[in-house]
Amino acid sequence: IVSERGSFEDDRVAPYGSPSRHYEDHNTHYAPYTYVQQPRMEDKTILRKKFSWKHYPELERFLIANRDEYLRHSALNYTAEQKQYNNWLTERLLEVAARHHYVFDPEDFNFVAVRDRIRCYYKSYVQTARKRG
Repeated sequence: IVSERGSFEDDRVAPYGSPSRHYEDHNTHYAPYTYVQQPRMEDKTILRKKFSWKHYPELERFLIANRDEYLRHSALNYTAEQKQYNNWLTERLLEVAARHHYVFDPEDFNFVAVRDRIRCYYKSYVQTARKRG
C-alpha cells in the first residue's frame, strides 16, 4: 500500500501468534516479505544429522538416478572434474529437497556436510554391491 508520503507501508495482518509490526519488541526480527510470503519452517521437513535417505524417497530417487554418473566421476580420483561434478550434484539435490519442502538442519549441515552425506550414500552402495559379489 502506498501511503500519502509516497512510500510503501505494510498494512497486512500479522500471522497468527506473532505481534503486529507496529508493536513488536525491538529484539524481535521478522523478515520483511513484501509481495510473496515465504514458507514457514513449520511447513518444511527438517532433515537432522542421522537421517536415512530411504525415509525421503524423492531424494533417494534422485541419488539412484544419478548413481552411474557419480560412480564414473568417482573413478577420476580427486580431479577438478570430480569435485566440480560433486558440487553440481549437491546443488541439484538441495534444489530437489527445496521443491519437496525438505530442509537440512543448519545446526548439523552446511554444503560440505550435505556433499559428504551424498558421498557416504554412494560409498555404502558400492560396499554392499561388493559384498553381494
